[in-house]
This record gives sequence, structure tokens and C-alpha cells, in this order.
Amino acid sequence: MLFITFYGQAREKETKPFINTWEATSDNESIVIPINEEDSYSQVLTINVSENNFGIDESNSLIVSRIQNIDNYTNTGQYDEIVITLGESSYNFTSIPNSIDYANFYLVTDNSTSKEYKLYFTPLPIILIDSENTIVDEPKVLANFTYADEEQVIVSNIGIEIRGRFSQSFPKKTYDMEFWDDASGDETNDQQFGALRSDDDWILDALYNEPLRLRSYVANKLWLEVHTPHYIDDESKAKSGSDVMYVELFLNGKYNGLYNLQEQIDRKQLKLKKFKDDNIRGELYKGTLRGAATYFSITSLPNYDHLPDYDNESRVWSGYEYKYPTDDDVTDWENLYQFTDFVINSSGTDFTDNIWSKFDRNNFIDYYLFLNLIRVEDNTGKNFYLAKYKANAPYFYVPWDLDAVLGTYFDGRNKNVTSGILGNGLIDRVISLNPDDVAADVVNKWSDYRKNIFSYEYLSNFISEQYTFLQTNKIYERESLVYSNFSFDNKGLSYILTWLESRLAYLDAYFGIKIDTHESTSPFITTWETTEANESITIPTYLGRYNYTVDWGDNTTDDNIYTASATHTYADPGIHTVTVRGDFSHIRFGLNETLAKKIRTIEKWGDNRWTSMESAFAGCKNLTINAKDAPNLSRVKDMSSMFSGSSFTADLSKWDVSNVTDMSFMFYGSSFTGELSNWDVSNVTNMALMFFGTSFTGDLSKWDVSSVTSMFGMFEGSSFNQDISDWNVSGVTGMTRMFREAGFNRDISDWDISSVTNMTNMFLDNSVMSSENYDKLLIGWSTLDEAAGETRIPSGIRFHAPDKYSCRGKAGRDVLTDTHSWTITGDELIPIRTEAAALPAVTSQCEVTAANLTEPTAKSSCKIGEGMTVTAAHDVNEFPITESTLITWTYTHNSKSIVQTQAVIIDDTIGPTVTGTLTEVTAQCPINDATELTKPPTPADTCN
Repeated sequence: MLFITFYGQAREKETKPFINTWEATSDNESIVIPINEEDSYSQVLTINVSENNFGIDESNSLIVSRIQNIDNYTNTGQYDEIVITLGESSYNFTSIPNSIDYANFYLVTDNSTSKEYKLYFTPLPIILIDSENTIVDEPKVLANFTYADEEQVIVSNIGIEIRGRFSQSFPKKTYDMEFWDDASGDETNDQQFGALRSDDDWILDALYNEPLRLRSYVANKLWLEVHTPHYIDDESKAKSGSDVMYVELFLNGKYNGLYNLQEQIDRKQLKLKKFKDDNIRGELYKGTLRGAATYFSITSLPNYDHLPDYDNESRVWSGYEYKYPTDDDVTDWENLYQFTDFVINSSGTDFTDNIWSKFDRNNFIDYYLFLNLIRVEDNTGKNFYLAKYKANAPYFYVPWDLDAVLGTYFDGRNKNVTSGILGNGLIDRVISLNPDDVAADVVNKWSDYRKNIFSYEYLSNFISEQYTFLQTNKIYERESLVYSNFSFDNKGLSYILTWLESRLAYLDAYFGIKIDTHESTSPFITTWETTEANESITIPTYLGRYNYTVDWGDNTTDDNIYTASATHTYADPGIHTVTVRGDFSHIRFGLNETLAKKIRTIEKWGDNRWTSMESAFAGCKNLTINAKDAPNLSRVKDMSSMFSGSSFTADLSKWDVSNVTDMSFMFYGSSFTGELSNWDVSNVTNMALMFFGTSFTGDLSKWDVSSVTSMFGMFEGSSFNQDISDWNVSGVTGMTRMFREAGFNRDISDWDISSVTNMTNMFLDNSVMSSENYDKLLIGWSTLDEAAGETRIPSGIRFHAPDKYSCRGKAGRDVLTDTHSWTITGDELIPIRTEAAALPAVTSQCEVTAANLTEPTAKSSCKIGEGMTVTAAHDVNEFPITESTLITWTYTHNSKSIVQTQAVIIDDTIGPTVTGTLTEVTAQCPINDATELTKPPTPADTCN
């Protein structure tokens, strides 16, 4: 419950405060205080953020907050005042922004202290940790933990300690957390975050030694794509490594920045067989130091001339820590010792014959290629796990601590070395002896991977996506606020992409693989207009790899443009043809009106392979696409805002968009009305505001939208009204404003809405949806069709409905509101249903009497049998009706009534007639007296 006090300035004197209460029913819900502009001076927007969804760093005057439905705040410039309440405190925006988003910060003032803060909104989960104890490297100390994302808030006790070795010297620490049921930690509890596993033991990786804060994230995610455990058929939930997710951390009231929340590598993660009946089955060892055993060599390391003996009284041996079985079960190094001794000391024949029964072949190949792709030097003799699924199964590698990768040292400095092959005693002996011709499989798998997950396109896109996310959401900016030595400029991205390209080229040569680098032969051709002498145009680019040449069409050429947009000045005004050849990955006008108004046409797309179309032609209001070919979109995942706010005509029907995942805002506010029916959108996850405000009415009935999760505002304010009844929306979570102010009137009753969490304002101000289609929607959505794969009817949905429903739909509506706790607004029950949608006009030559009117019939929507009887009465007070008019019929039943109009048309189309025959009048002299004439005949008319 919120208590809100209004203070105002009246026209003549100061007023006393007006105090009232409002109710917020969910976290981060906003309220709007409506003001009658004729009677007041201001309009106030209040945003309410509940406890645990924000962090405040007093020392840096910094606030980072989550916000629900940020897309609802795209037009905040209309308000005179914006207030945000964070828990019990309120803050005023010092200036009114046109919109609220993740890409900007806002200055706010604490209303109780007048202190000014920088306020950022974040799309990431926020973690708050507070402890009265000093956090050290063992033992764990008690702390309070809070986590908030868009789906949940978790509050718990934790035990926390610093982890790592060299990283403990950094100002930003990495932590190990264990969730405790009590203050002592005697009992623990499992927690789940996002798509990660449920467990009681977690890592917060500080990423401090990563120049872009993304290498560990990318490397861990990539390994999970590369490798699948060999026993996956027996353990379907087994993972080959550790998964991660980004979070932002506040520690003891201070902003600590971006972290990886990371799963532990343990028996549970790998699904190793448990110790049972005093028998060791699953095994797990962690390589923490570079020793003879971890490096599988006694000749490559100093101070070793033999494999050290082990001591079963100790949980460490030759660089390894014993992780499973636990020390409560047993400590027995014999199995690992025997395997290590075999690798180091067995004869060549013995090794060749038996290595693949002792070590998993596919794991070896994948780990070897992965290790060398990212060139992780620090992980050949340590920073890995060695595991075994069960007794007599082969060992396998699990990578760990993947920060010093992709061209960096362990301390974060760039190491621009792209040559060389990494290995250790095991790897080198396998490559040397080549058991079962494994070298051929290594080369073949490298070749296969280079076509997909090891391709430059895939890897550079993956890296660039993380960089763009962290940059555009101001996470890099927040890092630099608290870590002054941190730089996040584009040079860091250019370095890693250039390093990657060189590393791939080296490995291709090493493995004898020739990769098609796709030299562009067909150019990208556009025309531009300048209207003044010495006027410039700029071809705007964005993040990515570039190496292109521009022919400006005036006998000048710019060659080898690598990183920046290209600008050219024309001596004379006119239309100019601009030809681009080479590696040109992303053009981006991004609603820059000054640049966008000058491009006129696209004459040819050419064979250039684009990497992104995000905001490519946004705001281009003079654009015509004459190109008969289609762009090469094979590397494109992001087409968001591509034509947002543009006016253009084009045939896009032959575009291959099968790899695209984001089409949000794609045609937002544009004039596009073309053909898209054959587009393969099966990989698209985001269609938010895709057709907002357009006149698009094309056929989308065959679209496969099964991967889409957001349809927020997809057809808002549009003319779209086509059949999409067969769409598979089972994965969609957001339908907020989907058909708001739209012309949509179709049956979507068969939609599977199992995953939907938000339908706020879905049909707001949509009065064209018929009661018949709305009835079907209510009945269909309130009925669980398990045969069709529906899993649930979502609960607690806030749904702004179309206009009217009948008692046929009321039963379904009641199920949604009463059984599933839906809040439905904006609709009303139709008490009476007419027989005809419109009454036929009554037409007459002269007049309409009461007898000429046939009383129309109607039925009650909610009764059957005799209870359906409805009386009808018209509003005519006097008969006959002699002039065209409109009469109103009123249907009444149980004090409920509706009206229907009927036209009366008087149409006199027959002229008057003459009765009798005129006789001839004869006279000798002029006739001076009219009485001498014969009496004229009597005229007559059908309407008197």
C-alpha cells in the first residue's frame, strides 16, 4: 500500500496537502496520477520499485535499479514531474526525459536529503550481499543475501569467502557462496537462478582481469556448445562444464560491478555415479597446480625425475585436489595414479592399444581443439578437472577458470600471440603416437567446427553481441565509475576480433584446412542526394569487422576502410551513386535524421555478407529499394529496428531470414506493406513492436513463431487483420499491448498461452474485435487442451480485453477470473443479442404506417427457453411517417436494454396524373372572360 501526498500551488494561494492511498499488486508496478489539464498545472508519473530490486552506493552517489515493463516508458516527456520510490524513499528526476530505458542514466534527487544520485536501470539481476564479518579466504562467514530478477526475489543467509589465488590481489574479489538455513551453516538449502541449476554452492566471478568482462562468459558458454558428455544417454541432465549468467553486485552497500554467477563443477553437475558400498565409482579431481601428474610429464617440468608417490592421508597430490568421493567417503589416489603412470611410462604399443579405453576419445579431440582455439595457456597443467563417470569408464577433461583466453595473460594484459599449439604430456603423446588415427579425426572435426561454432562469423557475432549488450546497457560505464583503470572503448573489441581472425588462420594452416573467407565480388550499390555545394554524406557503420572500398561516383575512391564510418564531400549537388566492395558488415543509420535523409535508393545488395541489420535503415524516410537481388543474411541474427520510422517500398519476399533471432521494432512506424508470407522466422525469439503503427496487412498465417518469447506491442496501432489462428505461441511470455489500438478482429482461441506471464493492455482501445471472436477466445483460453500439448493455464494474468462478450463467453471468463485469478478489464457483458447485425431499411412511395413496420426480434444472451423473450419498441410518436428518417428500436429484457436503428426511406418516384379529357374551345373573337373556358380536368397524385 502506497501513501501519496499531493502538494500544489493554487491560482491564488497555497493549498493544504491532499493525501490518499494507492495499491500496487506486483513488484515494480507503476501508477499514473491523472490530472485534468483544465484545472491544474502538472501531470506526475510515479514509478514504484519494491525493496530488494535496487542497490544504492552512497559513496559513489549511484543507484542501480530493476524496473518492470520498461517498454511502457517510451513517452515520458509528456509529464511535468517523475517520481521514483525505492522502498521507503522517494526521488525526483531533476529533468524530464523523453523516455526511460537501459541506455541512459538519470539524475535524481532524494526528497528527504536533497542529495543527487546517478540512477541507472538494468536488465540484469541484482544481488545485494551484506555482512557484519570480514570476508576472508576461508572460512566462510555469515552474510545476508538478496537476489532479484524479473521472475523472483530470493532472500537467504549465506556463507561467503574469497576464492582464487592470484585474483585475490585484485580490488574486485571473486567469492564462493553457500546458502545456509541458519546462521551457523549446519544446514544448507538449494537455490536456482535463471536457467542455471538448483544448488546450494555458487561462485561469483569478478571478471576483473578481463579487459571486456566477456571472455570467461563466452568461453564457458562455448565449451557447453562444443562438448557433450559421452554418457549423456544414461544421464540426460549431465553437463560438460559450468554454465554462467551475468549479474550486478552490491556488497555492503557499495557497487561492486558486473559478475558471472557461475555453477560449480562437482559430482552433481557432471552426474557422476555416487560412492556406494565402499566402492569408488565416479571420480573427480581438480588440477590446481602445475605438477607432474596434472601436466602428465616428468621431463617437461623442472625438479621432477619420477611420478611422485601419493599419500591417502592427504587430499592433494602432484597438483591435484581430491574432489570426489568426499573425505567422508574415502581418499584413494590409486586409480588416478595408475592412469597417470600409464600415460607417462607405458610403452608406445601399450599406450596406442589402450589409451581410448582409459580416456574418452571425443573429449580429447574437443578439449584439444577448444584449448587451442581460445589459446588458454594457463589450462594445460592446471585450471581443469579430470573426471570419471563410473568404474571402468574412461577419464575426461572439464575446463575451468577460463579468463586468460583470446589473447590475454592471466593478469588481463593483452598477449598478442596467435601462433603455436598448446599441449601437455597426454596431448603430446596422443598426437605423436596417433592411436587409431586420431589425428585424422582431429582434422575432420576442426573442419566441421569451422563451418559453424568455430567459424569467424559465429564467434565474432557471439563476442560482439556480449560487447554490445554490456555497452548499450551502460554496464561498462558503471564498471568505470568504480574501477577507474577500466576502459571499455571499441579498441578492445577490435583487438579481440583481429586476434581471433589471425588465430583461426594459423590453426587452419596448421590443420591443413582451407576455409572460404568469402571475398566479396558483387558490390553494394546505393544512391544519395546532396542539395548544396560541398555537402558531405556519411556511410554510417557500427561494431564489427570492416575492410572495404568505396567508389563515391565522382571519380574518387577510398580504399581499405577498416573500423570507422566513411564520409565524403561532393563539390556539386545532385544524385550520387556510391559503390561499396569488400568486407562491410553493418550499415546503421539508427534514426540519425541528418544522415538518413540523404540516402535515396538501394540499387543492388551484392554478395556482401552482413553480420547485423540492427537499426540499419531506421529513419530513412526517402528510401526506395530497387534492388532485384536479396541481401546475404546468413550471418545476421539481429534485424531489430531495421526499418523503424522509415518510408520505403521494396520486395522483401525472397529474403532468407532463417538465422535471425531478433525482429523487434523492425517495421516500427514504417510505411511498409509488402509481402512476407514465406519468411522463415523459426529462430526469431523477439518480435516486440515489430509492426507498431503500420498499415501492414500481409498474410502471416504460415509463420513458425514457435521460438518467439516476446510479442510485446507486436501489432499495436496497426491495421493488421489477418488469420494467425494456427500460430504456435506456446513459448511466448509477453503479450503486453499486442493488439492495442489495432484493427485486429480474428479468432485466436486455439492459441496455447501456457507460458504467458503478461497481457497488460493487450487489447486496450481495440473496439473492432467482435463479441463472437472474443467469446471464442475466452472459451478457448479457459480450457486446457492437453491433447494439443498445452501444459497449463497461467494464473494471475492482468488482461485488458476487447469490447464485449456474451454469456457464451462469460463461462470461460469466469473460469479465468475465479479459478486462475485473472484480472480482466475493459470489457462488458452483452445482455441481449439481436437476430440481425443490421435492420433492413423500410422503403415506401408515400408514407409508412405502424402496420408497415415489422417488429424485429432479439434474444437474451444469458437465458434459454422462455427466459430468452425480449420486447422491442420504437421511438415513433406519430404515424404516418411521410419523410425519410431514422427510427430507433429498443430491446428490453429484465431491465437491460440495447438499441438498434432502422432507416425509413420515403421515395416518391411516380409523377401526378390527369383525370378526364380536355375539350376544344372555339371562339370568333378573343376570349376576354375566363368563365368562357371549359373547366380544366382534375389532376391527381398517388401521394395526394
